[in-house]
Amino acid sequence: DGLLLAANTTLKMVTTGGPIEIYGTGNFRMQANSHLVTNSIRPHDAAIYLSSNNIDGTPRSTVEFNANAEYTGLIYAPRSSIAIHAMFEIYGSVMARRVALGSNSAIHYDTSLLFDDDNGPPVYEQASWRPIGLD
Repeated sequence: DGLLLAANTTLKMVTTGGPIEIYGTGNFRMQANSHLVTNSIRPHDAAIYLSSNNIDGTPRSTVEFNANAEYTGLIYAPRSSIAIHAMFEIYGSVMARRVALGSNSAIHYDTSLLFDDDNGPPVYEQASWRPIGLD
């Protein structure tokens, strides 16, 4: 339901065995001086999916990234307002209703997330065609 990463704790997402996905439906808080560590440079390997609603939901959830981290992955929270505090850098993507960036925080969008796999952009082939008259 929820996650609280207290101060001076570390969450390591070791993706050598495959991608890691974290799902949350309630509060999601990473307090100051907590650490979020990913061991991959591929944003496809780590994902945080949050269905909580802290804008018009009842009760309102807290979604807060206050960890000291360079997170490589994606954060998907389409119904949340996310607070990304100081010293938190994201290499991948963030999708949220609202994002508040603190000082010395950053989001570096990785364009490799545009495609579902490592094959690159889709290749289309012509299945049929017919001329269209211009009137």
